[in-house]
Amino acid sequence: MAVSNLLETKYYGDVGFLYPYDVRHDAGDRAFCNPLPDGRVQFRLVTQHGFREATLVYNDGTAQGAPLELYARDSRFLYWETIIRPVYPLVTYSFALKTLTGQTAYTCKHGVDHAVEPLDRWVLDLTAARPFTIPGWMHGAVVYQIFPDRFANGDRANDPRPLLAAGQYIGGMGR
Repeated sequence: MAVSNLLETKYYGDVGFLYPYDVRHDAGDRAFCNPLPDGRVQFRLVTQHGFREATLVYNDGTAQGAPLELYARDSRFLYWETIIRPVYPLVTYSFALKTLTGQTAYTCKHGVDHAVEPLDRWVLDLTAARPFTIPGWMHGAVVYQIFPDRFANGDRANDPRPLLAAGQYIGGMGR
């Protein structure tokens, strides 16, 4: 394992501001952590507005930082992304963020924190997290989802009673 000058516990070198920021990352969801077929890994992070910078702090044998790019925004969130090519199949990671006012925040598997301790980092094992591969025949295909229960009534007991007028049902008044 190579030694690096990068301080993984405090990437920016200062203690993080513990304001309860809304920062979201789910390591078990491929929308946030997606191993790609070519050996790279896509990481995504969702934050509230108010951040100007986000960095993936990871270690795959060497401590490194990969800046996340802002790829989308809506009225509630900012959406960040980066893609890395790990050297080794075991990667530990967290995120370092800077607010618009220059304050630091860190996020790890336990949430937003003032620093990221070694046991707080997410662990990605690429030998277990296989890339999702789309079959060749699927490219350009049109897919229909057919729900058979829309064609045959399997249980009439759970059918709503037909409404005739406000408050009136077939077979009597009210329910």
